[in-house]
Amino acid sequence: MTLQPYEREVPMTGKSHMDGTTLLKKKAVGRIVSSINAELVTRRSFRPPKCRAFTHPFAALEEDHRYRFHIHEEAKKRLSRIIDNRVQRIVGIEDADASFREKYCRKRNIGIVFSGGPAPGGHNVIAGIFDAAMGANPENRVYGFLLGPDGVIENEAVELTADVVDAHRNLGGFTMIKTGRTK
Repeated sequence: MTLQPYEREVPMTGKSHMDGTTLLKKKAVGRIVSSINAELVTRRSFRPPKCRAFTHPFAALEEDHRYRFHIHEEAKKRLSRIIDNRVQRIVGIEDADASFREKYCRKRNIGIVFSGGPAPGGHNVIAGIFDAAMGANPENRVYGFLLGPDGVIENEAVELTADVVDAHRNLGGFTMIKTGRTK
């Protein structure tokens, strides 16, 4: 039997053995052992539907006067700086004046930090923020603070690029930037 350069004879069997590196380079083997498969590609490419307010070119906050609250006296004392804030809702805007458009589309650096225990959908929160930020201005930068509030305190952050976000899109969890319980 003539052996190829990447093969060696297995003693007393008369069979050849291929080295692992060559084996892993074979297309069929690569498909089997790859961490990327058709299901994962499909899952990552899914885009959940947007809330109606976010289907417009712009979004803004608008006071919603439908809500009335009886405010407890102790709450007034303890939350004096925010207790009179009105309920607001997000509304979509088709066209905006130049001043609004300039503020809305200005270049921003946006930081994201997760705090507390992991929960489903963390990566989609990041993906939604990232997509909205890039839609408003492709020069925006989104940063993830690593390991929750510790990342803020220690200035440990990474820039979240399209490649990083897309690699985690629709995969749930918090592994992209992790989380922490520092208070």
